Amino acid sequence: MKSKSFKIKSIHTFVQSIEKNNRILDFKIKNVPIWLILRQQYFNSLERDILVESLDKTQNLWEGNDKSNVLIPRSKKNFLKKIFEFLISILHVPFFSRNKKVLFYATSIKKVEGIYRNIFIDIFQKNISHESFILFESSESYKSGLNNHIKSSYFFEVISFIISKLIRLKKNEKKVLNQFKEHIKHVEKTNDLQKKSIITNFNIEKEIKLFLAKKFIYFYLLKFLKPEFIIGEDLSYTRFFITLNAKKLNIKTAEIQHGSLDKNNVAYNLGEGLKKYKSIQKYYPDFFLSFGEYWINRYNIPSEHINLGFPFLEKNRFLLKQNVNKSILIVSNSINPKEISKYTLKLNKISKNKGYKIFLRPRPSEKKEISFRYSSIMKIDNIVFDFNENLYESISSHEIIVGDYSTVLFEALFFDKKVFLFDTIATKMYSKDQILPLISYDNVDKIFDYNISFFENYKKKIWTENSLTNFTNFLKV
Repeated sequence: MKSKSFKIKSIHTFVQSIEKNNRILDFKIKNVPIWLILRQQYFNSLERDILVESLDKTQNLWEGNDKSNVLIPRSKKNFLKKIFEFLISILHVPFFSRNKKVLFYATSIKKVEGIYRNIFIDIFQKNISHESFILFESSESYKSGLNNHIKSSYFFEVISFIISKLIRLKKNEKKVLNQFKEHIKHVEKTNDLQKKSIITNFNIEKEIKLFLAKKFIYFYLLKFLKPEFIIGEDLSYTRFFITLNAKKLNIKTAEIQHGSLDKNNVAYNLGEGLKKYKSIQKYYPDFFLSFGEYWINRYNIPSEHINLGFPFLEKNRFLLKQNVNKSILIVSNSINPKEISKYTLKLNKISKNKGYKIFLRPRPSEKKEISFRYSSIMKIDNIVFDFNENLYESISSHEIIVGDYSTVLFEALFFDKKVFLFDTIATKMYSKDQILPLISYDNVDKIFDYNISFFENYKKKIWTENSLTNFTNFLKV
């Protein structure tokens, strides 16, 4: 099989191939496996390559999320912005947040309900504000209104970057690195992946040095802060410099679920060799705080499962009135609007005859290119674009929700909606054995065959309620 015809789901077969034994972990620098430093970036790049190959290349629709050069400004304007962000971060380092019970580590920040915040963490933090604080990783953390309970780690990110430039690998470490590269080349050749090589896509030595610098900086930062818990996002992705140091310092760690999970998500699903590796536990959080019991079968990282819930979703569900219209909300995850448009047109023909109106909700990042991305449905009768900034308001006003695989569909279940998955490229890439009914292009009419009772049991499994009470109980462990 040539790489140009690489199958969408083959990446997950490749995970098992490259991690079928723990040989991949034998190549270590400063006693840290090189593979664990690079693993997530490699698979992210590979997924992107596969998706781009699968899409209509004339539209260039893939929205990348490459933050590898976030510390390197590409223009004078960006340079001045980074200087400003760095100076602000100096004023809000967490040096006066010692001995708090919980350090919440936030990697994302976005504008929700008119303010910049982290919806997965901030409600929990406010519930125990006197004994906790949020440490924002983002350089844009100042937008959240930094204060006594909201701090920035951007200063440490910059210092780590500078230190990484001063690190020099020893002769024996460079030998190990070359052996690792040869091993990867062999695995890639076996799987027909030479054209997508980690060797050509990454500056491996730079990534290793940056990791080592962060590991050094965060050890002393965490030793100084002395929290009892670190609860954060994305700890299982690339932030082993936090979990490794926390284990050394006897700090409990927990990753908070921040989106839908699937067996195809390589960040949370390890190959057999990694699962059996005796020391793998020290790289992963002690606990995984999930939305509900359903998600326990969607990952295999060595973290104890805790049913927590999602307080932001709970709050909105009970505040919003359910004014349900005879309508269908189609949710795009932005990867392939051409495919979504095709499904929308097909569904619209059937829906009009049944008296249903169609609403299409693009991702916020698509707004500037709506006329280009969705040109084929812009002026079609019975199709309306939904630009409501309040996602939950949109969900609550429709009877049926359908779209590519995304967290939004699972959130819609909590609003007692009929929810369906389009069998699109994005769904094939990110979804495996999901409980939501799968709707192909040839059977879109099946969404009218289901009763709401079909979805009620799934809602209870996916979403645990009373999340704040659950969180209080968890802190007693």
